[in-house]
Amino acid sequence: MTRVSFQSPLESSDRVLYQEKFRREVIVCAGPIAALQILLLSKTTSGLESCTTYLPPTPCTSCKIAAPELFSSSSAILHLAKVSSWHPLPSFPSSLTPPAFDDLGNIVKFKSDNRGPSGLPDLEILPVYFNYSDPPVPFEDVVFSLNVGLMRPASRGSVSLASANPLDGLVCDLAFLTDTVDFAVLRKGIKLAKRIGEKMRERGMSLKDLYMPESESDADLDAFVCKTARTKYHYGCTCRMAPENDVRPGVVDDELRVHGVKNLRIADTSLIPDMTAAHLQAPAIMIAEKCADMVKAACC
Repeated sequence: MTRVSFQSPLESSDRVLYQEKFRREVIVCAGPIAALQILLLSKTTSGLESCTTYLPPTPCTSCKIAAPELFSSSSAILHLAKVSSWHPLPSFPSSLTPPAFDDLGNIVKFKSDNRGPSGLPDLEILPVYFNYSDPPVPFEDVVFSLNVGLMRPASRGSVSLASANPLDGLVCDLAFLTDTVDFAVLRKGIKLAKRIGEKMRERGMSLKDLYMPESESDADLDAFVCKTARTKYHYGCTCRMAPENDVRPGVVDDELRVHGVKNLRIADTSLIPDMTAAHLQAPAIMIAEKCADMVKAACC
């Protein structure tokens, strides 16, 4: 890496090319989609031979990127509507702060098992007091939603360049639900969410089913998932941290440095080796703070 060039999307006939130089190193914090695009456009993978005539020579040609992977959390949504003038959850805020669970403390329990390879949670039940669907489900009354989130998807997507033009979008295939394991996990989560709704009624909350599966058969649950599943917009793993000779070759090492490129690090959720069982805001902050510590340590 010797320079970074910025090109304005509002070009005129007297185009000006601006250059920024650096003294020590460059840290890419562009996110799991754009960070990968930057590397791909810099000829960092042998899969770009057909585009090289459009790309200027760069010192990044020794860097190797395996077939980019894209993981995305997804969710299915169940809806319960209020059926009387009594407010069913008077203390339930729209944002999920701890008091939001006061009335549900005896209903929602943390349940763990060790059936997965790591024993990490694979589901999230997110109670929200508004219409959470995208697009929203039509209704005329107050709605309470239970969002069933798939936290560690087995389905693996992909990302590739549409062209050598950096202003063109990427070709992103999230590959939702292409692994049958994800259906099994979401079926389990929907059943749990329905039990939660039933317990809420038992405690006197005046609710009715608004948007539910036809039954709890595998076929009906799978049909409901296919109809309602949406992305959570938590993407990661496109520039994963792993050795170059790994079964799934990595892009960065354990110091966040891009393999084969001097003075270039990545510090965003693209480097996560495998999807975390959590929303990615906190991991993104943790990665940034750890990167800052590494940079300071290297300078001292």
